Amino acid sequence: MGKLLFNGGKRLRSLMNMYIVQGTLTQGFDSVTGPFNNYAIIMSIDDSLATIVTSSVISETCNGKPDGHYEVGCKAYLECKSGVANQVNCEDVGHSYVYNGYECADPSTVGPPCGDLRDCTGISDGKYADIYTNCTSYYTCHGGAFYGHNFCPAGLVYDESLGTCNWAYDVPPPCGTKVSILGK
Repeated sequence: MGKLLFNGGKRLRSLMNMYIVQGTLTQGFDSVTGPFNNYAIIMSIDDSLATIVTSSVISETCNGKPDGHYEVGCKAYLECKSGVANQVNCEDVGHSYVYNGYECADPSTVGPPCGDLRDCTGISDGKYADIYTNCTSYYTCHGGAFYGHNFCPAGLVYDESLGTCNWAYDVPPPCGTKVSILGK
């Protein structure tokens, strides 16, 4: 699964459209906050896509940050050193698609949610809230295969009806607290 990370806005939409036009099946894109404010990730289900990361964008993610590792998701992390970032993709270093303590590892050795592989057999393609993490993460199924977990930004939960992370007060149960009033 390839991953494209770059600054949002028109460029994001234009690159996403380019991959759709080329016939690459696109899973979607998600905003990322925390150490990567105002960035977006496009996840592609086509394994032939390489990870494309604009170096100026990656450098911006480490500016002013102490040296160390920063979470990207269950499949990658950033190593920041002296303001310069290096994205480590677990599949690129010959390991499984999960990390454990900022090392790539076999999923069976990693705790939830990254070590929890979901059975997508017979499940429609889509993104699903992971109720075992109180909906602070979600997973993707496509063609009966599990494509991993993604995390919502801090304080948000996954809203299946909108296909995005949202405030709990705006998400219906079981993930949120939104109360539906009939007729409204």
